[in-house]
Amino acid sequence: MHSKLLHSSKSTLQVADSSNQRIRPVASSHQQQYDRLQDVPLNARVPLAIMRLSSHGSALPIPHRHVIDVLSRILDPGPERAHRVASLNTWNEVVLARTCRPLRIARSPSTIVSDDEALLIDALTRAQDFNLDDDDYALSSIMERSERIRFRDAGRHMMAGTAMHPTRTIPNWQRQPSVLECEHLCLAESIVLNMLRLWVRSKAQSLDSTIAVSLMSEHLGVPHLGELICSLLSRISHSAYRKFDACCICCPEISPDEASVLDGLSAIEFGSHSRYMNSLLQWIPTVWAQAVFNKTIEHAQLLPETGISLPRRDWAFATLVARQPLFRATAQEHRTVH
Repeated sequence: MHSKLLHSSKSTLQVADSSNQRIRPVASSHQQQYDRLQDVPLNARVPLAIMRLSSHGSALPIPHRHVIDVLSRILDPGPERAHRVASLNTWNEVVLARTCRPLRIARSPSTIVSDDEALLIDALTRAQDFNLDDDDYALSSIMERSERIRFRDAGRHMMAGTAMHPTRTIPNWQRQPSVLECEHLCLAESIVLNMLRLWVRSKAQSLDSTIAVSLMSEHLGVPHLGELICSLLSRISHSAYRKFDACCICCPEISPDEASVLDGLSAIEFGSHSRYMNSLLQWIPTVWAQAVFNKTIEHAQLLPETGISLPRRDWAFATLVARQPLFRATAQEHRTVH
């Protein structure tokens, strides 16, 4: 069952526009300033993206709804997800409908962070670190004390998911053991995995996969990842000699093919281009694998600059296959069930 996300129709937001003068909120001496999306920590870009997408209110287009659903699973793909989404709804309600004045929130992907957005993200990260007071000076300029408490408590719980913790950024050079379930992935891996699944879900529902993935990647400030995912899966969908096994959005497990993509992309960061090429050859003939490699290698090399740094894992592919009876049953025929 999918948890329903709140999209307030009473939002007091003001659309960010380059033609308008920026309204500068009162800043405290310790407030972190974010001017560009790339300056925002990767874990804070997820709630920022959800806030921007939710600002459309009841008029939210279908692709936007799919992206919000996927982003909420990045917050917490585990058993606590329902409670995490409830906190997300509360946090969204406060920032979109319970402020003292209209806030400048971008309704479409923007590489510029408004002063109000920067204030909210700074307060959220401090709440996550248990460093946000009820009487926070900067936050008091935009919301009443009762709403500040709701903002703090909801934000703290929303960001308590394992993948959202800042220490979950694993150095690429440090080899990690294989994992079997999504909740044990680091944040960058979770973003890649869910973007793969978003592309497949959109295509299965006769939606434009490129639009959905581009929307997600641009809102997260990782456009190169969106370009890579679209190029890879588009070619696989047209030229593969077996289908790509992508689990549904709500599946807690990782498929062998999904793990292969994570493995191939992480290999690029430490110079093993051949490992990435070999992962492509699992699905498409050599001529098309080389074409996809040439088209995506530059995007893959730029991923760390946008915050997507994937750890090197010793993936237990045999175990991943054995955990999926349907995948194992069809493996001899070189096809999958999705």
